Amino acid sequence: MLASTHHYAHALLRRIALTWPSVSLRALVALLLGSVLLLSTPARAEQLQTLGNLEIHYSVFPSTMLTPEIASRNGLTRSNYRAILTVTALDASVAGKPAVDINLSGQAQNLIGNTRQLSFKAVQEGSARYYLAEVPIVNEETYRFTLDIQSKTASGTVRFQQTFYTD
Repeated sequence: MLASTHHYAHALLRRIALTWPSVSLRALVALLLGSVLLLSTPARAEQLQTLGNLEIHYSVFPSTMLTPEIASRNGLTRSNYRAILTVTALDASVAGKPAVDINLSGQAQNLIGNTRQLSFKAVQEGSARYYLAEVPIVNEETYRFTLDIQSKTASGTVRFQQTFYTD
């Protein structure tokens, strides 16, 4: 069931991205995070972890969900065999939970132990701030992600796992 949910979400978001080519990456990321919350199983409903006063929101989605314009503008490659990891840190101790700068490093490891270091690019759109990394993927491969995060007020490690399905 989870596989069909991911395929449905992928198809829906791809149609939206193609319909709205001028939509910003920020809007697309917000749409993706919202869709994941609506279409995921309860155990995976919230892709959020807390580190001290920070809320770390993360999402990994196929790069083909980006329009060519958004991918080009952000230096990202669209491919059935590439996913985009997006990470945002919000300060939960401040009203409105503003985005905060973080130092971020990470890796993705498949189940047989092959590890890839992630290279993050910081993106600022208005008051939104997020970090993007490209991840090479193959069909039905599961990756364990480890993200090391440091800010002025908190630090820690976020771990999660995701299985990818390609078209």
